[in-house]
Amino acid sequence: MLRIALFLILAAALAITGCERKYRPDPMATIEEPEDLKSSIAMGDPRDASQLLHGFYEAEGSSWRWSMRRFGVSLRPPAGAALQGASLRMTFTIPDAAAEPLTGLEIRASVSGVKLEPFRVSGAGEHHYQAPVPKAALAGEAVTVEFELSRAIEPGVLDGRELGIVVSSIGFAEP
Repeated sequence: MLRIALFLILAAALAITGCERKYRPDPMATIEEPEDLKSSIAMGDPRDASQLLHGFYEAEGSSWRWSMRRFGVSLRPPAGAALQGASLRMTFTIPDAAAEPLTGLEIRASVSGVKLEPFRVSGAGEHHYQAPVPKAALAGEAVTVEFELSRAIEPGVLDGRELGIVVSSIGFAEP
């Protein structure tokens, strides 16, 4: 009897650890009320923090956050976006201290799994990512916006964290 119980526990442990599940964030998972969901968020606004899905550090200077190499947010599509599409915008900075390792960085984004035009960063300073989003990607009350950087600063180079870009805001605008 003990052997059977031990075998079942071992089999269950192997089944759990052996299965690999693809990460699919639920854009509504962190939102308490759908009407609280915004189309544009500011990284320093504590009211917008619930829309950050993954890949961000704590707000700094009450207006921005360092990202990791991969990061995502949940946004409400703007009114009429399901009929005419929208534009995804992100304001971010490459600090002077991070300019050398991040110059030439490519940013890839997707909305609801639909890949958008990539953006290449030229150097230090403030930058504005903007890409058209097709209407098919904007159906529903909430969409997941995922970003991936071609590279990031490894932990220990500037501090103990993996550092991507300094993000100030992310949101949709009418096309």
